Amino acid sequence: MKLSDTMRTELTVWYEVMKHGSPAPPRRRPRSEITIRLHLQWALPMRVWGAAGHTSLREITREQVHDAPPP
Repeated sequence: MKLSDTMRTELTVWYEVMKHGSPAPPRRRPRSEITIRLHLQWALPMRVWGAAGHTSLREITREQVHDAPPP
């Protein structure tokens, strides 16, 4: 399943913030590559949400996150 351009952009921004940190709110310290990979494994339901017609991660509800099966 291919992610929408919007989801891919949002994921890219998230990755860059995780890798390099962010001094702007919400502040974030850089994370190790292992931590980033672990978080990406948890993000695998994005493919399911994309297949369901969602085009942005901002469309995903808290309930959908909680209902997502663990990787």
